[in-house]
Amino acid sequence: MPVDIPYINIHTHARSTDSKHIEIVNVMVSHQPPQDGYFSVGLHPWQLAEGRWSEGLKGIGICRNHPRLLAIGEAGIDKTINVSLDFQNEVFRNQVLLAESWRLPLIIHTVRGVNELIEMHRKLKPTMPWIIHGYNGRATIAENYLRQGFYLSFGKSLVRPNEALKSALQICPDDRLFLETDDAQIDIIKVYEAAAAIRGIEPEALKDLIYRNFVRLFGERIA
Repeated sequence: MPVDIPYINIHTHARSTDSKHIEIVNVMVSHQPPQDGYFSVGLHPWQLAEGRWSEGLKGIGICRNHPRLLAIGEAGIDKTINVSLDFQNEVFRNQVLLAESWRLPLIIHTVRGVNELIEMHRKLKPTMPWIIHGYNGRATIAENYLRQGFYLSFGKSLVRPNEALKSALQICPDDRLFLETDDAQIDIIKVYEAAAAIRGIEPEALKDLIYRNFVRLFGERIA
């Protein structure tokens, strides 16, 4: 364990200038990986176009042996977009299989897709971790994810949380918790401070447990 424990930002769209932060920057399949730091790559539901998803998967494949690729994603299910649910499920399933083949965790975007994700998890029985990013739902939904073995990552909503989100954060076990900034113009430190206050622990203790989670999930690739 390092003396100065870094802040872990499990999902962001912009690289921080602070060298004390460890981040996984999300990369679109049409973009080049960042010149430094860790990244994830995947087909976001918003990117899907009927009949072209196989090209997107090939784009992910280009990154297969990149030494700084830590996760597949963000991938997932979004019921608010004009893309058929069957098609979204097909593309998501292929990314799950890719994550399993490459031995990488999966970072998930979902809007109203909890039942589909849990059913897919039950069917495929993945061995790699699934991380729901930007979680801002109720504790009852969080419990459903947690029972299935998911990890939860909380973000900017913690700065001005409602009571339902506070409860969801409070029930999340220490070993299933991550924090993030996503696409928000906010410092990850602010998210940590808000999360620590809600959970009733010191920020340094929160840094320690999230760092341990990060090493446990990604240790082989960050060594």
